Amino acid sequence: ASAAQRAEVEALVARLEALPPARADGALLLNGEWALAYASEDLTRSSPFFWELRAVLRGATQPLPGLPAPLAEALFAITDGIPFASVGLARHTIRGVAADADGAEGEAAELTSEVEVNLQLLDAVLPPQRGTLTSVATLLPVRDHGDGDGDDTAAAAGGVITHAVQVRTTAVKQSTWARLPLLGGVESLEFPSREA
Repeated sequence: ASAAQRAEVEALVARLEALPPARADGALLLNGEWALAYASEDLTRSSPFFWELRAVLRGATQPLPGLPAPLAEALFAITDGIPFASVGLARHTIRGVAADADGAEGEAAELTSEVEVNLQLLDAVLPPQRGTLTSVATLLPVRDHGDGDGDDTAAAAGGVITHAVQVRTTAVKQSTWARLPLLGGVESLEFPSREA
């Protein structure tokens, strides 16, 4: 996208973010599969894993010149600069969001984030490799009574529901890397997770 197109999209997103939060019955519209069509930064940052990494490293800095001072941003700059890596499709699937803060029939809402990562190095020797960074998170409803106190207890009907994201697991799935020597166990590895 051109700089003008990016500026237009970011202005539209800012207008959407400025709208009042959706009422509880609008929360049902979140359920479904969503393909990421635009991001203001690298597509991998759409994964809750990276939201969590930013939260964990908040306030941590690194001393190296030429890289951003915040540690998380420095790590992102390094990984974004890997010349043989590319990001494919990024999608989120949301299930179980209810119009009521109590949840749908007792089931917790869930977010599954999948970001395809491709590695191509010496294609004549090693075929391109692909894996999907998959994060599974619980969406915890937080009801706001409209009184601004952030109370998340059972609320009067009609309050606004937002969701806190609690990452449960992050792992590489659907990986061709598992066929490579020394990487056979890549799909059994899970990254440590906590609330983002």
